[in-house]
Amino acid sequence: MNDRRFLVVCCGNTCRSPMAGEIIRHVAERAGQKVEVRTAGLWPQEHSPLATNAVTAMREIGLDISDDYPKGLTPALIEWADVIVPVEEHYGDEIVDRFQEASEKVRTLTSSIPDPYCKDLRTYRECRDLLLQAARRLVEEPHPG
Repeated sequence: MNDRRFLVVCCGNTCRSPMAGEIIRHVAERAGQKVEVRTAGLWPQEHSPLATNAVTAMREIGLDISDDYPKGLTPALIEWADVIVPVEEHYGDEIVDRFQEASEKVRTLTSSIPDPYCKDLRTYRECRDLLLQAARRLVEEPHPG
C-alpha cells in the first residue's frame, strides 16, 4: 500500500488531535501500513503545552505525545495531507470553508469525539478509547490511489 499522509484536526490541538494522530500512527504501523501523521487546530492554543491528562492517558497505553505542541491549520498542511481527519464532523465543514481544496480529502473520524479539555483523567481515557476505535476503522478504509 502507498504511504498515506494524515492530518488530524481539532479545535485547540492540545488533546484530541495529538492523541488521535499518535493513535492513527500506531494502529497503521501494527497493520503493516506506512503513514505520516501531523496534527493541527482550527483555533490553536499555540505556546501552550499539551493537556497533561492527554499525555498521561496516552502513556498508559505505551504511546508518548509529550514532545508534541499545539499548531495551527495552514494551507501548507492542507496541501501536504492525503487525508484530513476532523475529530468532530462539523470541523470538516469549517476546514472546507477555510480551504476549498480540502473538500475531497476530508474523512470524518466519527460524528464527534467529545472534548475532554480541562476534565478529569477518566474522561481523557474515555476519549482515548473512542479515538482508538475510530482510528482502527479509518486505517482499514481503502485508500484511493
